[in-house]
Amino acid sequence: MIGLRKAALATSVLLIMQPLGVLARVIPAAGEETRYAVVAAGEPLAWQGKLKLEKPGNYTVRVRVPFTIEQPQKAPLIATADRDMSGWFIDGTAIPLPVARMRYRTVSGVALPLEPGVHMLEATWTVTVAKDDTGKPVAVEPSADLKIREQVASDLAITTGPVICQATTNSFTVTCRTTVPAAVDLQVGQKHFSAGPGAGLMHTIKADGLGPDQAQQYLLTASAGDAKVQAGPFTMRTMPDGNETVFAATGDSRTQPKIWGEICAAILKHQPRFVLHTGDLIADGRVDALWDESFWIPARDMVATVPFYPIMGNHEQDVELFDHVFALEKVGQRNWTQQIGPVLLIAIDGKDKGWKPDGPATTWLEANLKSATAPYIFLITHYPALSSSSHGSDPAAKNVILPLLAKYKATAMIAGHDHCYERSEPEGGPTTITAGGGGAPLYEASKANPDSKVFKSVYNYVIFTANAQECTMHAYSIDGTEIDSRTWPAVKR
Repeated sequence: MIGLRKAALATSVLLIMQPLGVLARVIPAAGEETRYAVVAAGEPLAWQGKLKLEKPGNYTVRVRVPFTIEQPQKAPLIATADRDMSGWFIDGTAIPLPVARMRYRTVSGVALPLEPGVHMLEATWTVTVAKDDTGKPVAVEPSADLKIREQVASDLAITTGPVICQATTNSFTVTCRTTVPAAVDLQVGQKHFSAGPGAGLMHTIKADGLGPDQAQQYLLTASAGDAKVQAGPFTMRTMPDGNETVFAATGDSRTQPKIWGEICAAILKHQPRFVLHTGDLIADGRVDALWDESFWIPARDMVATVPFYPIMGNHEQDVELFDHVFALEKVGQRNWTQQIGPVLLIAIDGKDKGWKPDGPATTWLEANLKSATAPYIFLITHYPALSSSSHGSDPAAKNVILPLLAKYKATAMIAGHDHCYERSEPEGGPTTITAGGGGAPLYEASKANPDSKVFKSVYNYVIFTANAQECTMHAYSIDGTEIDSRTWPAVKR
């Protein structure tokens, strides 16, 4: 296999430093002060200069900061906070959020028509009053720092990306986000591709008309008014059209970005053609800032150069942002298949774990298994059918899915959820692999699993090499030590 040539990874560079437009002047309102209130259904907000919460429980707290518009507003504003806010308001009117159910420290492109005068910027967040070791409540005095100002060119940046979220023999798809509404151009060689007209915060761009197994250098350019930023150049390789491929699997990378970064660096040394992730990328998918801090920044050398295929875990909290960052053919397409060389990938969002013999997910899975021609079939989902660790085996998957995979001679089921490495070999197949050691706190073996062959409570990743004759797996700990191996012969279908 021809190895992937990594390009030097450049951070976003601001090319033109000019204002985005003629803006209203925004200043703090003289003689006014920050106020706080507890939000309770059906009750008016009682604003106070200080708020003290003493009873145990969760409270929705709103902060209000006055500001003055000195000139008629002609361009967007940008609001910031020192914490993750679940709702933003100006003069009691909700500011539309980029993605529902998310919590943001920054909201850009605020274009509510504001007349000159004093206005109120408000935001809400959750405050918890807990008990100490003696059972006594620990009182909390909530505080937050809100600011609002003119949006300027230096606010534009490319973030949470690029991510190569899908690739074929003649195409690849890149996603990213921008910090302010912008248009993004994808340049591959001399060709240019875009997501379409208009400006937005989330961008999915497909480059096609390419050749198989070819190194492709690409560059992203975001534009908003007179401001431009670039990310790249990066180099990726389109998928091979032969009977050989190398790929990696990992999962549960949440919580410890340093370890996740080390896992990504270790995976890159094996030059995989694509990477599978079994879910739980970050600790809470609803927190906007975590997507960069915990996922993309530690992984950028990998996900900008190697196609990255994750499945949703429970910690993503079912947020729509996942579908934008890891876009397939359409937003919300959680179940998908793709054949890459001799390997058929079948991914199922298993968050409900409600496998039923005649359920829609099971019916969809069997249809794809029945029509498969690839010598190797891998099912990727978050929840393991067999596990010796904290969450244990999933009876529904064990009794419904494993027999179905065995019937059609699938190679293996790859999952995460339990933070460990484990390989199980049920009678009649298929192999089940838990690759959940990408950064989340490790779990020990604590549950019965008579089919378990290898269990390791270590940070880990798995490398698969498949050709026309056989598929070989090698599992490694984070330091590169081999902890398991397995080989499957090709299946003639």
